[in-house]
Amino acid sequence: MTSKVYTGILSRSEIDSIIKFYETKEIKATDHWSNNKYLEYQIPEDFSYQLLNPKLTEIFGDHEFATGAYKECTRPYGLHVDAYEAHQETNTITSFSSAKKHNKALLIPLVEGPAYKTVTFDCYATVNRNDISDWYGDKNSLDPKEFRHERRDLTLLPVDVEYSWRIGDILTWDRDQLHMSADFTRFGVTKKFLILFIA
Repeated sequence: MTSKVYTGILSRSEIDSIIKFYETKEIKATDHWSNNKYLEYQIPEDFSYQLLNPKLTEIFGDHEFATGAYKECTRPYGLHVDAYEAHQETNTITSFSSAKKHNKALLIPLVEGPAYKTVTFDCYATVNRNDISDWYGDKNSLDPKEFRHERRDLTLLPVDVEYSWRIGDILTWDRDQLHMSADFTRFGVTKKFLILFIA
């Protein structure tokens, strides 16, 4: 079990300030139905660093920013890993560090409600792959209707954390850990969040 939810880390006003700040920024890339804006946590003078670094240092101690973005998604992500090697395969992600002291992904929800959920699995890989059957075990409690965008059988994967998004929380998991989002499009909404990868 390597995923963890840190509750109440950010206030509602801090979340509002993040949204307000990024609403003024230009979209820099679009991938997988997601508009991405630069997260410049590697720059100490940047808004994201000023707001988040003290909080993340309290949780993780000394850490380096590898990559990340502000994202607005119109469709959900399927089952995948964000391992350093998997990101290098895509050749589309700038990484500021290849160190692996923490090797964590951090999700900061900017919205909450029944539409938004992320599940991490107790399964690990350095690259994304189609065949997941060697991880199959006992049936889990996931509702397949919530994950109808994923065609592979998720009900036999060991769940680490099933997390319903809440403002103020930070969800963390290992970068090489399988994870995915629920199908929020059933609710006719867009998903907004910060994703950081720390070395």
